Amino acid sequence: MPYGPFKAIPAPSRTSTSQTGSSVTDSLAFRITMLALALFFRLVSVAEDTDNTLRFKSPHHYMIVVPVRIDGTGPYHFLLDTGATSSVVDPQLSRALNLSATRGARLSSWQATTDTRRVLVENLSVGPLNCGPLSVLVQPLSEFKAFDPHLRGILGQDVLLRSNYLIDNRHHLIRFDDDGSLLNELTGDHVTIAPVSTRTGGLEPRLISILVKIDKDPEPLHLVLDSGADMVVLQPRYVSPVTVPKGTKWMADENGATSAATTFHTLLSVGSKTFSAEAWTGDAGLKQLVVDGLLPTGSFDELYIANRGSFVILEPCHAHHSASLLVTQK
Repeated sequence: MPYGPFKAIPAPSRTSTSQTGSSVTDSLAFRITMLALALFFRLVSVAEDTDNTLRFKSPHHYMIVVPVRIDGTGPYHFLLDTGATSSVVDPQLSRALNLSATRGARLSSWQATTDTRRVLVENLSVGPLNCGPLSVLVQPLSEFKAFDPHLRGILGQDVLLRSNYLIDNRHHLIRFDDDGSLLNELTGDHVTIAPVSTRTGGLEPRLISILVKIDKDPEPLHLVLDSGADMVVLQPRYVSPVTVPKGTKWMADENGATSAATTFHTLLSVGSKTFSAEAWTGDAGLKQLVVDGLLPTGSFDELYIANRGSFVILEPCHAHHSASLLVTQK
């Protein structure tokens, strides 16, 4: 059963001199310096604009909207969602592209389980990724379109699970890393991806779940790493400590269905990283999965998802940055 989303360098100064030889030397040094700078900026430009780098938009503070091509058309705005097992197109795009129906499906979201249908996409591409034929869901995405009316679909784990990549929320970049060269530059805790079990005793291998400790609770929680969520959401069975001040808000899924939620502030720990968050818990939840809730990827400036190695690195350090810092300090 597929699971849906929730949801400029200053010019070098020159000292004037009355000696012709010194002037020529300064002029030559100046030109060499400018040439070196020009080559440097050219190399930086090429490094930042490669086939493995994908820029995304964030119309809401947590959303990752990427350009996707379907069957050679587009690009279309798609929400990148690590919490959705299947990719999605909206009904209008499905009709416009005359996508062929395949079979019905039951879609489980945070609020409920609903009937939906699937259509066949011959080819779907985003950045360096190409896949197909692919059976995708058809959903209206009402709640997400309130933030981006141009949104036409969701890019789910059926596509993303094929690659390792870095999400850079500060610069709105995704860097795909199929050859492992980027991983060699990164340091940080390798947080193991835990298997997600279903209520029927099976496994859902497409989802990314990690162990997260929450303050005032001795047992760690299994939270799904979800780029389609804008808040930490806990299953209804989670009971927050009575001493924690609480509030009441409303939460909505991708189709606009709302429900009341209790909110409270807490400290979360993953590996050696600790951060504060507002946690939400309500009457609705994922009834088909044995997980404790959702952890949004927007909680981190950067995170590396190693699908092939079954681990994630939260807030990784870049080795070349550290080397540059050491050279500067000498």
